[in-house]
Amino acid sequence: MMITRRFGKTFCSTRVFKISTGLLDYHGHWQPSEIGYDLRYCSTHNAPRWYRSNSFGISIRPYSQDSGSCNCGLTGPGFKCPKCGALLLPPPGTTFFDILEQETKYDLTDSDLKKIYRKLQTEFHPDKFSQKDNLEREKSEEISSMINKAYSTLLNPYERGMYLLELNRFPVNEGDIQLGSAFLAQIMEQNEELESISTREELEKFENSNELEIQKLSANVSEAFHAKNFDSAKSNLSKMKYFISIRNRLKDMERNMV
Repeated sequence: MMITRRFGKTFCSTRVFKISTGLLDYHGHWQPSEIGYDLRYCSTHNAPRWYRSNSFGISIRPYSQDSGSCNCGLTGPGFKCPKCGALLLPPPGTTFFDILEQETKYDLTDSDLKKIYRKLQTEFHPDKFSQKDNLEREKSEEISSMINKAYSTLLNPYERGMYLLELNRFPVNEGDIQLGSAFLAQIMEQNEELESISTREELEKFENSNELEIQKLSANVSEAFHAKNFDSAKSNLSKMKYFISIRNRLKDMERNMV
């Protein structure tokens, strides 16, 4: 796993080691794994600071390694110490669902996600910490980045499904998926029809049809996760990816259409 370093600090020495960590699976069980951590001794803070990243790009420092100005020794949900209010970074194993205070499931409501996203960004936006010390400002930047990444992942039905598969240790390998000749022929036909679009009315009609396909596949993915049929979820998500690609092409065409 690649080791990330989020802030351009100067460090006097570096030590790399492994620590036992993991992810929470679909059933809420801890699944251990070995992940590399990069421990750097920071001349600015005169203390060890270390980072890791997972495949979804979120970088999380363990809570206990860097509590900043907080010496309360308390733990709990959220990004603030429940006693003194100092900013805290979540421990390894924290998921995007945890960050946005959602159940670990595929079926989420966009309005609920937007509501909690706005609340968290209002509370932890870096601008609110511009007068704090360097450590608090850095933490607010990292927290804001976590919130943004969690929101963009969970709001998108395809990304949300892929993330759930990863939490269940069921990652998608594109080479293992057989979508069938009928589906591939359908996609080829869609692309040919897409090339022939010349008016905004045709584009809107095609866009509505494409969104219906995404909704149908999303419903199939939901049923698959309810049944814990991860093979079916993987297959339907792989199909959804094609229609998401068409959606993006339609948006580009709409922007360029006179």
